[in-house]
Amino acid sequence: MSVVKNHRPDHIYIHCDCTELYGDHWHRVQAIANRMGTRLTVRPIEMPTQVFGRKLNPKWVVWHASDLSRLQALREFGGIYLDRDSKNGLGSPVLIDHKNARFLRLCYETFRDYDPTKYYYNIAERPVLDVINKQPHIIHRLDGQFGVKPFEVCPMLYSPYDKNWRNSSDPKPPAFDAYNETTVWTVDTTFSHMCRDLLQFEQNV
Repeated sequence: MSVVKNHRPDHIYIHCDCTELYGDHWHRVQAIANRMGTRLTVRPIEMPTQVFGRKLNPKWVVWHASDLSRLQALREFGGIYLDRDSKNGLGSPVLIDHKNARFLRLCYETFRDYDPTKYYYNIAERPVLDVINKQPHIIHRLDGQFGVKPFEVCPMLYSPYDKNWRNSSDPKPPAFDAYNETTVWTVDTTFSHMCRDLLQFEQNV
């Protein structure tokens, strides 16, 4: 819903190993997208099990397959990729790329040396070492400001509301964690303010 509200895209692709989505929240998003003129497409994809002839580690296959799938989707379509990942290194909760971007090709090529013994190294550390550090001019990277520092970002979201949350450098301990569509109207945290903004948008659109 936040993507429809803030970006107003013509088309949103949801890449997953399914053919259809269900549930009240999905139907609500569909209704809003229809009113805003945004087309929603559930795009079935097959989960990768290997890369460049190397078998993905079964222990982490879902996560490593997700890393590969996001690169493959961007190389095919370009656009804005959104995920909920947020870790140190090359975090990829938000990737904005032209489908022919050099970074996408070079990042994908680093998987030729895929290391199945490491969980986050292949998508976070190796692209930094092999691509970004050598060619920093081919990517614009946000470090912080809702970039890739989860232990700083999460307290910004769940601590008492800060109107300057986008640039806050003084996170506080989490204050509340029982969020639902009722409690967000009474809890004074940054996350609850963001939720209320979306719920009001849904009511008014």
